[in-house]
Amino acid sequence: MAKMTFGLTARHIGVIEAELKRFGNREIDAKYVKYIWEKLGKELKWEPFTLALYYFEHLERQEFEDQTREAIDMGGGCSRCGDVSGFECICEQ
Repeated sequence: MAKMTFGLTARHIGVIEAELKRFGNREIDAKYVKYIWEKLGKELKWEPFTLALYYFEHLERQEFEDQTREAIDMGGGCSRCGDVSGFECICEQ
């Protein structure tokens, strides 16, 4: 039986980011170009709008995780081991 995956995989994200990088350095941000998503949709066998939606959700989750790590570190905790108190970090041991 074949394994079924729902949502974006690391491979999908890698392909998307490589394509966005290839079209980067232009006046318009590549992730807002319809043609890019149509091309990626064909390549990854996804409906283009759904692919774009899932990728934007991935970016939002990534940004939230980055901000959370930064807030923990600024508050004296450790985002690497998850210690938010600043007293139980196991990274330095």
